[in-house]
Amino acid sequence: MHKRVFSTFFCPPLIVCRLACHTSCASPVSVIWLAAVAALILGLLGGPALHGGLGWGSLSVASALWVIAALWAWCATRSFKEDSCQL
Repeated sequence: MHKRVFSTFFCPPLIVCRLACHTSCASPVSVIWLAAVAALILGLLGGPALHGGLGWGSLSVASALWVIAALWAWCATRSFKEDSCQL
């Protein structure tokens, strides 16, 4: 259980692909999560202007996108049953 919660927060696309068997859900979660990673990197580099410090606006957008991706992955996997996936 703790592994699922940990994976849901730190790598939402992975947990959706492995547990939810929802290919239609994995793509949007992946795109939102990758946008969060890109915004995080941009924020750490100084924001859109690259002025040298931290870009707090970009970091706040990154955290919001990351939370959205994690919540979406959690909602997609919370009703997971072992025998529901036909691989």
